[in-house]
Amino acid sequence: MVPRGRAGPRHRRRLQPASGRAERDAARHGQVDVVRLLIERGALLDHTAKYGLSAIMLAVINGYVEIVRLLAQAGADLALRGSGAPGFHDRTALDLAEARGDAAMIEVLHSRASS
Repeated sequence: MVPRGRAGPRHRRRLQPASGRAERDAARHGQVDVVRLLIERGALLDHTAKYGLSAIMLAVINGYVEIVRLLAQAGADLALRGSGAPGFHDRTALDLAEARGDAAMIEVLHSRASS
């Protein structure tokens, strides 16, 4: 048993940097300040998880245009494509934004793609 307040080996694995999970979770839940801080600290913008979804894709799916803007400006790969699940397979962040019909998000992604 691990004493209270100390992480055992199993917990340390979960807390290790470079998994991209913090970036994806912050983007999924609309945590703008956390995303900004993670970008400043060298976040893994393009790490993907289940169904090949990256942080920017999760921000698009959940409608967080400011996070999409931050990730796009920070250089997130807009060419990444989802995999696996229906609705995500072979779709980019822009494809997902177009499916949502979110004009502001589409504009952010178009402007970044053309620069």
